[in-house]
Amino acid sequence: MMMLLLVPCSIFLRFYFLDNALVEPHPWRQGQTAVTILHFFNGTINFFDYRSPLNGILWNNVYEFPLYQKIVATLMATGLSLAIAARLVTLFAFSIVTFLVFKVSHRCFGLRVAAWSLLFMLVSPFNIIYSRVCLIDFTALAFAFGSLTIAVEYGLFRNWRPRAYTLFTLIGMLASLCKVTIWFPVCFSIVLLLLHQMVSDRKLKKPTIMLAISLIVQTATALAWMRWANHTRSESGVLTATSWLFGAMQKRFELQNWAIIASTFVRSVLWDWMLIPFVIGVFVAIRKRSMVLLAVLCASLVSILITFTVHVHHDYYFIGEMPYLLLTAAVGMAFLWDRPGRFYWILIAIIAAMFCQRLTKIKYWADNIFRDYHTEENVV
Repeated sequence: MMMLLLVPCSIFLRFYFLDNALVEPHPWRQGQTAVTILHFFNGTINFFDYRSPLNGILWNNVYEFPLYQKIVATLMATGLSLAIAARLVTLFAFSIVTFLVFKVSHRCFGLRVAAWSLLFMLVSPFNIIYSRVCLIDFTALAFAFGSLTIAVEYGLFRNWRPRAYTLFTLIGMLASLCKVTIWFPVCFSIVLLLLHQMVSDRKLKKPTIMLAISLIVQTATALAWMRWANHTRSESGVLTATSWLFGAMQKRFELQNWAIIASTFVRSVLWDWMLIPFVIGVFVAIRKRSMVLLAVLCASLVSILITFTVHVHHDYYFIGEMPYLLLTAAVGMAFLWDRPGRFYWILIAIIAAMFCQRLTKIKYWADNIFRDYHTEENVV
């Protein structure tokens, strides 16, 4: 019941003080995005010639394909301020992602898992904070998870549906353009599912071939944009995007970096009390050989390992893996809820106690929302 009461609270927090300064969290990255939006609004840039600041210098410092920035700038033309327009677009994208997570989990695991996944998506403090920021990530995730939803809903792994394949390809291309790190877990999980199907069927079928071609097209789109972006960045004398994304191999063997990853994963995304359901969800996925869940979990781990540096330094990169982690926790919670016996009820009691304990810390992350950053020095 306490968890259900958090749902209206989470909705209120998301829409509270939308006109606050774009400072919380990661003001540097939000500032870059906001500058690009302002240039779009003023008509001084286009999709292939846009400026993002770095180290206080304004140049062609290219990150993602600026579709989100263009949408926000268009919304600003209606008279909305940059902060309100940016937050509304992010909130809309988050709403789409939440609906798609519910739809996919309902299709693959049933209504109970879908209900828990919906609840976890809404009440996670990580989601509350990042669903109201000036960043492209949730827009990219809406496209990425949208392509996965199409593949699952229309059974593209086994059925030849030309319109669905076309839509899957186009949405996947937009996801790969907007943010390759968010598109990758979906792409890699579909590759794993295709390989599993090929081993099971022991032959190539038309749907499998067409899905593979679609993924190749999406990958080519992502590589073409990254190549152009790296070329533009190198002309400015800064590190290429790939250098920053991948980082040095030795960083993956440093315990302090893994401690940061674990802290973000457990304390922020899962909010501590979802850890037990998550572990049980992994166990259920292995025991029942749930290929969809195993594929997205494996893809999430590979994504973190590849883009390790940015995951260590910027917790918002977990937006790309967040739906799959919370879906796993939802599977574990539904499993616990359906099991009679003292042991399972003890686990539920421990989860409830952890949840209540975390509620006492709610002021810690809610302060970012209630604090008026317009009163801060150096905030325009």
